[in-house]
Amino acid sequence: MKIIRVLFGTQPKQDEQNRILARYNKMHSDIEELKKRPYHDFTAITFGDKNTFLANENGFKCCQCWDAPYKYDPLKETYIHKLYAIQFAFEKYGEDVLYLDWDCLPIRPFNDSEFKWNSKITANLQTYRNGGKAYWRKDSNVLLNGGFLHIDNPDIIDGIMRLYEQEKSEGHAVHNDEPILMKWVENHYGWDRAKWEEMFEAKQCRLNRMGVYPNKDAFFVHYIGSLPNRFRR
Repeated sequence: MKIIRVLFGTQPKQDEQNRILARYNKMHSDIEELKKRPYHDFTAITFGDKNTFLANENGFKCCQCWDAPYKYDPLKETYIHKLYAIQFAFEKYGEDVLYLDWDCLPIRPFNDSEFKWNSKITANLQTYRNGGKAYWRKDSNVLLNGGFLHIDNPDIIDGIMRLYEQEKSEGHAVHNDEPILMKWVENHYGWDRAKWEEMFEAKQCRLNRMGVYPNKDAFFVHYIGSLPNRFRR
């Protein structure tokens, strides 16, 4: 299993107050918190020389997948960079891939043998305050969280990238990877909320808020949000 995190983007200018671009500043504080918890080995997949330098400066193993800091539109296709990095990792390393957001942090030591996967794709189910993300069904505020994502084989991520291209061509918003991931799951397995925990839920991670399942024995916590106290367990 190859564990990856992804560095992409640039430092926003002072007049760029967009929330999506501001994620780059938040990422720096997440990295500082992560360095306090050296419980796991991972590789940073980087976009552009400056992000490769940032990874090296922080002592992370890294592999650059693109020459520029963005491959996709920084506003309209922001988180597609994550999906591309997963696809790149499969091509580069030939192993199953566990992707982690920078604010998905280990809370205790573990080893890879403790990870058991029930499905070809594994993630946490989340309930968003606002609906519309899963626009194709009634309970549109419930979908997977992309911050802890295990994918079993390259055919899956290739299919997800094809779905992204389809969604884009049909005029759907594609800045967020989560609706695309969720739609791929439903296209192949259907949607049955009652069966999600057994089939797809990541037992190794829990969300600090808005998670459907508590997963109290998790190795990781995904600290959603930007409040100063968000790293409390």
